[in-house]
Amino acid sequence: MMDSRMLKKGQDFACKNTEDMYYPELADSVRHFKEKGGRENMCEAVEKYAEERAAEAVEAAKEAMEKAAKKAERETAKKVKEAAIKAAIEDAVSYGMNKTQIVVKVCDKYKKSEAEAIKLYYRYAGN
Repeated sequence: MMDSRMLKKGQDFACKNTEDMYYPELADSVRHFKEKGGRENMCEAVEKYAEERAAEAVEAAKEAMEKAAKKAERETAKKVKEAAIKAAIEDAVSYGMNKTQIVVKVCDKYKKSEAEAIKLYYRYAGN
């Protein structure tokens, strides 16, 4: 069975009128926030908190956008480089260069290892 003090406290928390509360300490605190200007203080505090959270959200969004832009830039640069290598290999094949010449050119011009250049040769040379 529930203690009568707990029931009174529960009733006080649900009470809209401070005159109907059992505990004067709680009634005084509630009265302060509802009737004596505490509402204005709370409104100011809530507004300040909302402004701070909004500023934090804006900053987080800026950081996320910068990160996404850098990632997109890296991915674009990688795709452009890959397209340039593909075009270079296809052109070299069409001009009659042999595999060794093309691999050396890819290694030198695009700073690829020999193994990478060979893989790229087979990917794009059509052999």
